[in-house]
Amino acid sequence: VAGLYGKPLWSFYVNRGQGVASFGTQSKEFPILEFNAANKAYQLTPFIGFRSFVQATRGDSTRIFEPFNPKNSRIIGTDNIGLPKRTQFIGTNDMEVKEVDYENGLTTTAKYVVLPEEDFGALIRRTT
Repeated sequence: VAGLYGKPLWSFYVNRGQGVASFGTQSKEFPILEFNAANKAYQLTPFIGFRSFVQATRGDSTRIFEPFNPKNSRIIGTDNIGLPKRTQFIGTNDMEVKEVDYENGLTTTAKYVVLPEEDFGALIRRTT
């Protein structure tokens, strides 16, 4: 995962918030972002994990958006009209979450990869 000479990291991801619930080195006893069991991670990740905020200005109006906010989550069996659509992509060395907010015309992605071929472990997070 980290290349021939790289230092690997572990990560625990869920399908909530921006995905990454915890990550660290060696084992869950050495987390960089606190490790929680799955049942707690599903609840806490949108609030204590990675978060992004977008400030947009049109004319004299300024608005702040929080992509992947749990209050805008689609819930099966309810009216989801106007709520953002979220997709999670998982690869062998990467994980990406994408939110398409048609109402506000905003598409946000957060992609995580391990930095290969380095003598230290690093998780890269790219948000677009």
